[in-house]
Amino acid sequence: MTSALHRKIYIAALLSVVIFFTHSRFLLTISQVVLLLNWLIEGEFCEKYHRLRKRPAILLFTSIYVIYLLSLIYSQDWNYAYIDLRMKQSWIYLALVIGTSVGLSISQFRAILLWGAISLVVKTLVGIWHADFSDPAFDYNHLIQGISHIRFSLLLNLSIFSLLFLSLAPIQRTTAILYLSIAFYLFVFLFFLRSYTGYVIFAVLLFYFLSIIREKNIFARKIVIIQISFGLLLISFLVYSLTRFYTIEDSRIHLPAKTEQGNPYTHDISLPIIENGHYVGLYVCEQELQKNWNIRSTVDYVGKDHTEQELHLTLIRYLTSKGYTKDSVGVHSLSPRDITNIENGMSNVLFQQKNNPYALFYVLIWQIDAYLKGGSPEGHSLTQRVEFVRTAWQVFTEKPWIGVGVGDVMHQLKEKYKQN
Repeated sequence: MTSALHRKIYIAALLSVVIFFTHSRFLLTISQVVLLLNWLIEGEFCEKYHRLRKRPAILLFTSIYVIYLLSLIYSQDWNYAYIDLRMKQSWIYLALVIGTSVGLSISQFRAILLWGAISLVVKTLVGIWHADFSDPAFDYNHLIQGISHIRFSLLLNLSIFSLLFLSLAPIQRTTAILYLSIAFYLFVFLFFLRSYTGYVIFAVLLFYFLSIIREKNIFARKIVIIQISFGLLLISFLVYSLTRFYTIEDSRIHLPAKTEQGNPYTHDISLPIIENGHYVGLYVCEQELQKNWNIRSTVDYVGKDHTEQELHLTLIRYLTSKGYTKDSVGVHSLSPRDITNIENGMSNVLFQQKNNPYALFYVLIWQIDAYLKGGSPEGHSLTQRVEFVRTAWQVFTEKPWIGVGVGDVMHQLKEKYKQN
């Protein structure tokens, strides 16, 4: 085959990797295999070696895999090591193939970015087509199947800002408007996806993008105003959210001893956890909660809700969020929709407002607040990640030079996490 044909296969395979990345693992694997076989059959390894020497970042990236391989010497769990190495190897040889091939032209690079964005649009539209928005338990994360919503949010950010940069190129006005329209659609989907990692990455990239525009003297003064306004808006929202969260409406003095039915209340004033300004530990009568909940719902009080959380804890938090007492009066005050929300694992009435920015941010504040007050990070994405970082650091400090081996990483992390 001629070099021109190899080049066409290379471009086509790259496009296939980008297009099928979120759609089909099978087709993605086929595309990667074609890319590798084409690279091997093409030959010209002397030229590829010279390109590799000129691109030390590629050599550094691929050498990480060599370190993984060397760690097999002192790894005990070879089964996990095999799985982990197999997962990483495709991205290593992709870096090697792309890094030693002739670079893409500007038009080819733009085409790959554009097709990547189109692929994401198709993925989101397919998810929307199959979604049941009338389901009370509907979660926007369910729109995306076969890929982590965090990873998908990163891809959304990549496409959004790729399209924004493409729109600045010397292209037709209608084409630029099309790029901006696709970018806006992907931004809206990113908001509904409710990925906090995606939000943070978007904010960082937005400031970077605006800085690039400002340096190019494109509406420089207006860009500065936008950046300052955006920063002030974020700070104002943060202050508002924290103030609203920590505005306590309950009093922990002169608490009633009994419910309206004459049963004793439990007032755990040592429990500092709050929901919408109300203390979770106050006005609790388990006897009445269990009896009256089991009358109103088929999901057992001592069982689990549909998200595998302890239902009685979900119920107590939900009642607290509405400012209701945790007794027969509180349970009978719940609407049919409230009952469904609790059965579906919704622990705060605020969360039924899926698109409320404060409701989104409330989750993070609550997790941090509960964690700082001694609560378990288990099941909470943000605080659990903090604990994971802490655990990983402890594992690292025990063997900082050679590590624990690629096969034993997960075992060591799990053991240390349990100890913490």
